Amino acid sequence: YMRFSSPKQAEGDSLRRQTEGRDAYCQRKKLELAKTLSLADLGVSAWKGDNAATGALAEFLGHCKTGAVPKGSFLVIEHLDRLTRQHVRQALTLFFQILDAGVTRAYSSLTA
Repeated sequence: YMRFSSPKQAEGDSLRRQTEGRDAYCQRKKLELAKTLSLADLGVSAWKGDNAATGALAEFLGHCKTGAVPKGSFLVIEHLDRLTRQHVRQALTLFFQILDAGVTRAYSSLTA
């Protein structure tokens, strides 16, 4: 999952950096990247949770619930702030919602 906050950031390096980080992480951990579902919130702020409420992250969660994303799948993100920038309580709720949907782990592509 990739996200950046404003359309102006599309002119910068965010998408390339996140894509390369994701690919390197998957290679390092020997994870197969799903080609059928590539979701990104490009120009969507995570301060208010719009990405999780109506954006591509919400679509991902919906796919988890319907089984389109198999249980045990991984969610690879560059950093926690790509997922959310909300306060801790909302961030934890979102994180647990992802885990409860059957995603085994959410990983940062630049760590571990």
